[in-house]
Amino acid sequence: MKKLLPLILICLLFSYSCSDQIDEIDQNDKELLVKEVVIEFNKSAVKTGKYKAFIEEYAQKSAKKQLSDDEIRVLVGEFLGDQTESFLIVYHELLKLDLTPEEFYAIASQFRDMFNGVKNPNGTNSSSNSNSNSSCCQLSDEIEENSNGAGFVAGLIRLACGCGDPDNTEADTETQE
Repeated sequence: MKKLLPLILICLLFSYSCSDQIDEIDQNDKELLVKEVVIEFNKSAVKTGKYKAFIEEYAQKSAKKQLSDDEIRVLVGEFLGDQTESFLIVYHELLKLDLTPEEFYAIASQFRDMFNGVKNPNGTNSSSNSNSNSSCCQLSDEIEENSNGAGFVAGLIRLACGCGDPDNTEADTETQE
């Protein structure tokens, strides 16, 4: 029995250290997948003009009336349906991860520089926090509020628009005024 106890302790320590390594690998995998999603979003939506068309469609529809949750979901669904297969593959892999939209945004914001120079529908750069980005930032806020799985889309739009941290919307408003 005395010989068995050290063996059990060694096995427990080994399994504990392996589980720590798995968590680290998972975090690295998350970061790589989020980076791939940002890259593919840039290729699929931003560079093709689909992002700009999406923002413009939202701005036109929301100028007439407040959009319902269902209307926003339909807009997001149509937007996702127009994306490339490579983006959709990595996007669906992202959905399988146990990752919150907040965690996604925290990781994705590391890659914000991929959107530098991106023109918003109004012609301003995404890196400028101006009042002219308001419909774009407002769309990301509304998608996030009505997300049902589209919180990652809200984060991508927020990054591409040049909006601030989603948890600090008051600071965004002050910056935009």
